Amino acid sequence: MERFATGAWLDRKVVRFASVLALCLTVAAVAAALATRTGPYGTLDAIGRPIGTDFTLVWAAGRLALAGAADGIYDWDLFW
Repeated sequence: MERFATGAWLDRKVVRFASVLALCLTVAAVAAALATRTGPYGTLDAIGRPIGTDFTLVWAAGRLALAGAADGIYDWDLFW
């Protein structure tokens, strides 16, 4: 247990393995999202939800705020 408590287990080999694994999983997830996209411009996932909603929502809120209509985020039709 002391090895885990001190962090002695965390060497270059473990960090490299974790990094490569994370990169491979990310590439696979992005490839799967792109391969299964649908919709008029490829902006929907396989079950019809918009791709990248986290970015899209933040971007739309920022655009509304810059236009002086920050309260528009509470109007779903306007925000959509």
